[in-house]
Amino acid sequence: MTFLDLCRRLRMEAGLSGDGPTAIAGQVGINAKLIAWVRQGYQDILNLPRDWDFMWRQVSIDLPAHAVRVDLAGDYQLTDVGRIVTDTMRIGGARCRFEPDFSLLSEMLPGARLVWSRLPDRRIALAPATDTPVSMAFDYYRDSHDLISDADVPLMPAPYRMAIVWRALMHYAGHDSAPDLYATGERNYQQLLAQMDATQRQMLRRGGVSLDRIESLPATAYPLA
Repeated sequence: MTFLDLCRRLRMEAGLSGDGPTAIAGQVGINAKLIAWVRQGYQDILNLPRDWDFMWRQVSIDLPAHAVRVDLAGDYQLTDVGRIVTDTMRIGGARCRFEPDFSLLSEMLPGARLVWSRLPDRRIALAPATDTPVSMAFDYYRDSHDLISDADVPLMPAPYRMAIVWRALMHYAGHDSAPDLYATGERNYQQLLAQMDATQRQMLRRGGVSLDRIESLPATAYPLA
């Protein structure tokens, strides 16, 4: 289902007459509210404290010589990098150890084994500086995705997109003081959410270790080759 399809389905599940909206742009009144509730329902799912498989990405970039700070958004247009899976970081093809305390990087001496950390401004810090141009590759989870135009499609697989509608129905029912509709939306939403938990979090279970919030884990919590 596209963004527009989701909005129309919400209208149907809410028991509203008509079949709009006919488009996302330029809507007012109840159609504008339906659109807003679908958007909010989608963001509610993405913002749950879970790292979904459908938000997982891999990236490889080229670093210049003497790199110590890597601005993924500013220098590489990677604006959606949320949590980085620390045990996937490789620089020059070699695994690179994660240091949770970025302040310790200033103590690294030239010639020491390269380590990396994440700064509060979301840049990546390296120490010691790279001697030559080198590649950097890692896995990460997107921290954002928006539904904007009619044909935009949610990132989750098609069987789970109705979760957006059910969550949006809860917003509608709360606004319209319709407890029965709210209960219907919540029941169906929770059922699909449970299915997503079972099938869309496989990347978190590598080696039997949950990788949720892995950047906050000590180095011993994930395997290093």
